[in-house]
Amino acid sequence: MNESEITNKILSDGGEILMEAPAKFLNDKELILLALNNLRYLNDHMSWFKPFLSVLTKKACKDKEIVELAVKKSSLNYKYVHKDIRNDKNLLMAAIDVQRRWVLDWNDVPDNQPIFYAPPELQIDDEVLGKAIFKSSKANFFLKKMSRRKQLKVGLEYVKNFKQNFYTNHHSFSYAATKGFDNNVRQTLEMIGRIGIKQFVSLKLDYDKFFLNDKKTLIKLLSNFPKEILDHSFFRKRTQDSRLEREEVLLSILRIEPYAYKCFPPVYKKDENFILRCLENNPLCLKYVAPKYRADEFIILKAITLNPDSFKFAKKSIQKENLLPAIAAIPNLKPNFVLYDLLDADVSNLSSDEKNKIFQFFINRVDEKDIFILAKAKKRLFQ
Repeated sequence: MNESEITNKILSDGGEILMEAPAKFLNDKELILLALNNLRYLNDHMSWFKPFLSVLTKKACKDKEIVELAVKKSSLNYKYVHKDIRNDKNLLMAAIDVQRRWVLDWNDVPDNQPIFYAPPELQIDDEVLGKAIFKSSKANFFLKKMSRRKQLKVGLEYVKNFKQNFYTNHHSFSYAATKGFDNNVRQTLEMIGRIGIKQFVSLKLDYDKFFLNDKKTLIKLLSNFPKEILDHSFFRKRTQDSRLEREEVLLSILRIEPYAYKCFPPVYKKDENFILRCLENNPLCLKYVAPKYRADEFIILKAITLNPDSFKFAKKSIQKENLLPAIAAIPNLKPNFVLYDLLDADVSNLSSDEKNKIFQFFINRVDEKDIFILAKAKKRLFQ
């Protein structure tokens, strides 16, 4: 065949024709590109599949335009890319990107995956490994001698490849692609799947300290994601010494985020002494304590004294227990937190003396310009 004949043959019967053509055509760039663009059988999942680059000359396998198009057609072509240009990371990533995602349980994972033919410097690249491991569990042997810090960086790149929350696909995550990860790294990746990778990365944690359960790092993480407290190994230790340490960490988290109280292990939320310590560290956690504690006069008054804003979390109990006079008598209490709550409260069951105490609260603490508030207070309390 001459060039015109083989061109027509490629257009009519498919680019595969070139692979069986005389050697003289296997170095013709225009014909090669034409054949690649007209391939019809791209079933590289079958044992009989023959990678296109495997029949071309070294010169053709060194041409960047040819190899880029070839690896985008089939990842198996990367094996035949000339070593002089195989260190192109974008080329390797393109090959891995089109690679079939193999699952270990299928027992048919091929050995000619792109990662195995990449230069050493790319075989330790976080992004490359993350994508390679996502596509095949066989790439896990690269993780065996890695530090946990390095594994976590690779794992973060791995997680980025999931289009949805991978934690919902537990089988795929736990068995197919992460067998080589250290157990602590694996648990961390599961946590990241729950909280979101962008949120985790935004914390800019020191990963070495993270794995050592450094207190400051732990507090930073869990104050941002308190729902992870129950699942964290740090809070599952048993000795009394570690309990005291855990309590200090919990209180430190609470000082930053009052909602964290809701996520504390149940054993701590039954300890009245610890509950009082929680209120001392952040009175706003009154919102999340059990109803019986939100109805306790001592706890309510303590919380409001420490932070008047906690008033709103105990309104019903305050009404029920007639604590308005006691609250109004708290010295140095800033008025703006309760003015309208006191004005709207049911004071029908209070004695004249108790009403007078509340009115004195308004006289002593309300700005003279707030005539409307004083007038409404007088009307409510002395009808």
